[in-house]
Amino acid sequence: MNYWLHANSGSVIDYEHPRSYCMSFQDVVNALSHICRFVGQTHKFYSVAEHSVNLVGQAYESVFSEDYSFLLCVLLHDASEAYTGDLPSPLKSLVPQLREVEKALQSVILEHLCLPVDNPEYTCELANLESRLLATEADQLLHPCWEGDWYTLDQLIPGFIIEGWSPDKARQEFTKMFKSLFVGHMRSIGELDYARHPWYMQAQESE
Repeated sequence: MNYWLHANSGSVIDYEHPRSYCMSFQDVVNALSHICRFVGQTHKFYSVAEHSVNLVGQAYESVFSEDYSFLLCVLLHDASEAYTGDLPSPLKSLVPQLREVEKALQSVILEHLCLPVDNPEYTCELANLESRLLATEADQLLHPCWEGDWYTLDQLIPGFIIEGWSPDKARQEFTKMFKSLFVGHMRSIGELDYARHPWYMQAQESE
């Protein structure tokens, strides 16, 4: 059996041996802007792309608010879901191999963009940011849970409203943010020829 995915761009994603040249910004932004959070169990459509942009908004108030590499990692923290879908964490816990595949895909993407694959400080701060946004999203988008709420009111982000963008709006906002953060990131690491990077060129074309 072949373990691969036919991506929107026409490329083939090999789940066992992912390659960066098979992955594209086009595929990532297209998928994330169409995939709904919480497996679609929401009051209104809320894409992974909008979630990612919102998380960067929260990261601007973190200790890494001026670290373009961290901010870009935040925007792309769910990039691998473009090729796996947004699977519930409890399901991934039941099937550990799903996490391994997701991690392998994410590592290839980060390396291709000259981003750190394993930065403990980034990982810790991202987890803190995501837990607060997750609680806020659940509070606004989901019906009360029969088993009781799995978050507390003190986790909610005061005054934050989930808009629920259309896929087109999510694609536009994600692309605009990617371009800005990618340029800042590449300049910060001394890579000034960023305009030739395939993902940046695709982002330019997609607007």
